[in-house]
Amino acid sequence: MPTQPSMTWNKKQRTWYKKRDCKQYAVSCRQLRKQLPSLYQGDTEESSRRAANEWWRRKEAALDHAAAKGQSAEVEALWASHYEQTLRSFQQLAANPQDPGTQLASLRTFLGASPITSGQTIGQVKAEFLSAMHARVGVEIVAGHYAQLVRRVNAFVAFAGDSTPINAIDGNVLARYVEHLCNQVKKGHSTVYANVQLTSVKQFIRWAYKTEKLDKLPRELSSYSIEVKKSPVKTFTPEQVKGLLTSGITDRTKLFILLGLNCGMTQIDVSDLQQSEVNWTAGTITRKRSKTEKWETVPTVSYPLWADTFRLLINFRSNHKTLVLTTGSGKPMVTSELVAGREKKTDTIQKAWRQIKTSCKTLAYKHLRKTSATLLAGHRDFATVADLFLGHSPKTVSEIHYKKAPLELLADAVRWLGEVYGV
Repeated sequence: MPTQPSMTWNKKQRTWYKKRDCKQYAVSCRQLRKQLPSLYQGDTEESSRRAANEWWRRKEAALDHAAAKGQSAEVEALWASHYEQTLRSFQQLAANPQDPGTQLASLRTFLGASPITSGQTIGQVKAEFLSAMHARVGVEIVAGHYAQLVRRVNAFVAFAGDSTPINAIDGNVLARYVEHLCNQVKKGHSTVYANVQLTSVKQFIRWAYKTEKLDKLPRELSSYSIEVKKSPVKTFTPEQVKGLLTSGITDRTKLFILLGLNCGMTQIDVSDLQQSEVNWTAGTITRKRSKTEKWETVPTVSYPLWADTFRLLINFRSNHKTLVLTTGSGKPMVTSELVAGREKKTDTIQKAWRQIKTSCKTLAYKHLRKTSATLLAGHRDFATVADLFLGHSPKTVSEIHYKKAPLELLADAVRWLGEVYGV
């Protein structure tokens, strides 16, 4: 089972990066080779991933420990100040004797009071956290991600108790929440679901500590995790694809399907397709994936369009200044915005997909691109361009530093896919 990366790979520098609390940490392949020789297997992303994951696990644990150590010194200073103040109070009592009840109350204060309680509840801190994250929508995060974060943090607050003091969050609470998530996996939830739930909760806890709502981080916070198990890739058969294309669908729906098969597009890729990305003479689309277009390592891929794909793309080309395809009212095919703190999403492509009535539609729209990529991966001559078809970053040393993207081979592969699907 492939190891999931904990850090981000930079192909030019052969270095792994990770950002935490607005600070970036990095480790090069050379450093990994020296520090973790037993795990280090080579200078590629694939062969250095295990070592990078272990390096980050140790680094994050060290950061948590340093935070806790600095926090301990602060706590000691607070207790010292608290002790001095209480001692002065006792000295004043000795100099000015009062009734025994008052003296007993002062003694209880000395023995039981804590100078470091924030007084806020988990629910109150949650509201501040979500407000801070809401301010980042459209700048650092998209509306959909914020909506997911709201659901995940709300689930944790429901588990821990809205009125529970924020300082009650400790290792014991986290351990019980991990157990709770594992029980949900046993009941049918995926390990991916459980892992992202836990990741969002740790983000909430770190924010609470960073903003001084939480006095103390749970011990070994970074060590709490849930292993993600990869399931086999689900795909359509070529016969099912042919059935989809001949199932009495509209030409516009057929265009959506063909773009998924021909160019490995998702709904957002189709919605974001720019006029400048289409060569209206040569019949090609050249672009980066919408999801990862800001990443330097992601390749710009050129896809030759099948005759039907190109014909339908011309037929449905919009008059929009930048977008190739729009709704009847001139809006993007996929939109996402926050309304009253919740995501309001419109997806014209998904709506068209739902309206297809055929037994051949056994999977979601996103599996169209996976079907084409899987066929390429299983082909003797085209297996090397399967990742390029998906718009993924190069992985091997030769791909990163020496080879140009084999676009001519990809063009042959895409034409072969058209033959397989009968288009």
